[in-house]
Amino acid sequence: MLRFKYWIISILIAAGIITAAFAVTNNITGVAPTTNTDGSALTNLASIRIYKAVLTGTNPDCTAAGTVYSVFQTVPYTTAGGSFSVADTLATTTGRYCYQATAINTSGTESARTSPVWKDVDLRIPSPPTNLIVQ
Repeated sequence: MLRFKYWIISILIAAGIITAAFAVTNNITGVAPTTNTDGSALTNLASIRIYKAVLTGTNPDCTAAGTVYSVFQTVPYTTAGGSFSVADTLATTTGRYCYQATAINTSGTESARTSPVWKDVDLRIPSPPTNLIVQ
């Protein structure tokens, strides 16, 4: 009976009658800068911008030349030296999720990007158990 139910669910998913939605939440946290690059106090912080790249395949490298990052989210943030947190609930593909951040001041000037950080996400569906018996 278990195999039959699994088979029926597989057909319904393939037909688009029901969907199987799996996702992982990646929480990106950091500390906003307190100074400008010249060492003066940062008094006009406007926001933190998070960039994201999703890499698949063997040996994904977030630092490799040619890795394409896109703006994921820009968060209004004005507390220099304060902690910030951004949740990425869109991790729906198996792969390496890479993130970088920048600070933006009220003039719109954006800092250099941070070194990348990443999390590997595995959303592959395991095969069902075998040799199930009842006695």
